[in-house]
Amino acid sequence: MIIRRIKKKKILNKIEEEKAIKEKFYKEEFEKMNHKYDLWYGRYEVNAFKELIKDTHLRLGTSAKGEVWDGSVDYIYNLINKVEFDIARNNLLLTFNRLVNNCKTMPPERSESYENFRQVIINI
Repeated sequence: MIIRRIKKKKILNKIEEEKAIKEKFYKEEFEKMNHKYDLWYGRYEVNAFKELIKDTHLRLGTSAKGEVWDGSVDYIYNLINKVEFDIARNNLLLTFNRLVNNCKTMPPERSESYENFRQVIINI
């Protein structure tokens, strides 16, 4: 029973470690691809960008199956501009601009003050 728990814990730790490595890779790639816009990686925003790509394909009547987004916001902007119906395109662009603006702010957990504050809380 104890051995089973230890194995399960090791497996879960390995999965979490792999997720962290994958997230770090995505973060570095996203920020490198969008460096000219000074964008920061945010898990919420990147997932929302992926949903925006799906929604745009839906409005275009095309399929995103098999397509892998490289992290470039230029790709999404160009895709949205292919939508012919003005109202739909404008709604997609509003969402796009909101997400880009969100990415222009450094995530709190990446700032120096966050780590300092975190250490103060831990030491209380």
